[in-house]
Amino acid sequence: MYICDHDFDARSVTAVGCTDCSLLVFNEAGARSLPSIMLPGKPACVWVQGSLVLAATNTGALYLWNVQKKQCLIKNEQISGIVPVKGMIRLTV
Repeated sequence: MYICDHDFDARSVTAVGCTDCSLLVFNEAGARSLPSIMLPGKPACVWVQGSLVLAATNTGALYLWNVQKKQCLIKNEQISGIVPVKGMIRLTV
């Protein structure tokens, strides 16, 4: 099982979060834009907007990358304190 998002307006980045806790990011040609990223938990939400990829894990970690600059903007920022049920994160963007 996996979760995926693609920015259909920009048509430049597709991100896939896998149950093995990895995040894969591909460009429009299907090549990897970034190396495989290992997250500290299973991705609960993956969101793409232009060249930005956001991932939140089921352990409450938030990550944000700028794929174009190959730069991690937010790394392992804990959002679990604002989630009412421990171990259960559901984000709607």
